[in-house]
Amino acid sequence: MMDLWYAYGLPVVYFMAAIGGALAVPVVASLSFSVAHRWSAGAKISTMLAAILLGNALSVALSGRHLFSAEELQLHPLLAMDNPDQNAVTWIGRLTVAAVLTVCAGELLPWIMGRVRLHPSAVPLWWTFMLFYLCMNYLSLAFGSGNSENFRMTWLYPPLAMTTLMLLAPQGMLRSLPHLRRVIFIVLAGSLLGALVQPQVTVEKNYLSLLPGIHFRLHGYAEHANTLGALAATGLILELCPIARNRANFIFLLTALTALVLSQSKTSWVWGGLGALAVQYESIKVRFLPADPQRQVLSSWILRLLGLAITLVFAAWLLQTRVVTDLANRQDITTLTGRTTIWAITWDQFKDNPLFGYGPGLWDLRFRIEKGWPAVGHAHNQLMQALGQAGLFGAVTLLAYITTLGRRCFQTSKASAGLAGTFFLVLLLRSVSECPLDLFSLGGIDALTHYLCAGLALAGLTAAAPSAAHSWRLPTVPTVPIAKPERESAEP
Repeated sequence: MMDLWYAYGLPVVYFMAAIGGALAVPVVASLSFSVAHRWSAGAKISTMLAAILLGNALSVALSGRHLFSAEELQLHPLLAMDNPDQNAVTWIGRLTVAAVLTVCAGELLPWIMGRVRLHPSAVPLWWTFMLFYLCMNYLSLAFGSGNSENFRMTWLYPPLAMTTLMLLAPQGMLRSLPHLRRVIFIVLAGSLLGALVQPQVTVEKNYLSLLPGIHFRLHGYAEHANTLGALAATGLILELCPIARNRANFIFLLTALTALVLSQSKTSWVWGGLGALAVQYESIKVRFLPADPQRQVLSSWILRLLGLAITLVFAAWLLQTRVVTDLANRQDITTLTGRTTIWAITWDQFKDNPLFGYGPGLWDLRFRIEKGWPAVGHAHNQLMQALGQAGLFGAVTLLAYITTLGRRCFQTSKASAGLAGTFFLVLLLRSVSECPLDLFSLGGIDALTHYLCAGLALAGLTAAAPSAAHSWRLPTVPTVPIAKPERESAEP
């Protein structure tokens, strides 16, 4: 009986499930399209970002991963490829994609039909992002020198999500920030609680720390401690920004600061502090600077120089501590945490194929094993990653996208209380040692800075009106009241 079930019954069940899933897509898309006007733009952006953040955190919590110390990885490098049961993670990922694409469907269908349009200021940003994304993934896949990667369905999601974000951002990005800070607080508070409940999942032990008495590093429910530090710094900046909240919540601030310190991400410490000062600059200027315009300009420059001096002092303190020597002795690392070697390997792939690079398989599992770096996930530099993965096409489109994004961010920085410019500088800073612009799927916590930067670049703009030929209703002709003629007086 069981043989008959496995031979005939189970394939029928799988087939019916596939048919049901295929039919559900247009049904969900039409429902999303029909109710899209009932949602505000801010609620839609909040739903997308909340689904990405919470889905990523739940995936880590249910992954059953085990965080190994640097000494354990040095003795057993293959531990970095430990891959526990991923069934729960797979389903969380599917639910996340379903939630995000449901929101996207309600916005993209009117856009495809011409009923809504991108804001004119968003069009160059959209084109440069699309060219960068196509070169990094599709063009390098077709003409790259590596053949270890195949097409993935997840590559279709980031363009849909980014297009939806650019359609909604002019009206909804600033309104979504109060909701986003609550979601960030949930993830950070859950990570701190997870350090007590699931220490093997959230805490890296025997960490060589700069903080006295603290010999562990909090990864929380993020992919890495640096990712958690970036999220904590983002939450700190949003909590202090007057647009996201008029008055900072002490519990939220304490949670973000605790997670930021325990993540021991030095880069996040720097840009988190500078970002907090940037969003509070206007408040500080009003409270402490004199009312005289000339003295105010002088005092403003003094504040800026003071911030620069604090940054330089902090950098000098890092150099004088034993962090450089300790990093040089860990995992046989000799220069800049081993990244110069990683860059040299990536540069070799660029030289082999200068136009199209190695392809999307650069630094995948097969490539890492072949090169003897099992714990490396990317080139640890955005420009180097673009050169190695997509050659000159990837590097040129990357620079075009960053230039367009930066120009838009600084143009809307005042409307966003400095948030747009702050997060763009954060993106540049992280691009030196990470690859925050890479989106092979919807991304997780690590992609939040990219989405925030792209959305804030368009925040506060007046939404583009649809053309008369593609509007929801026929254009109305303005009417001018016609004065009634005065009655002639009757003759006696």
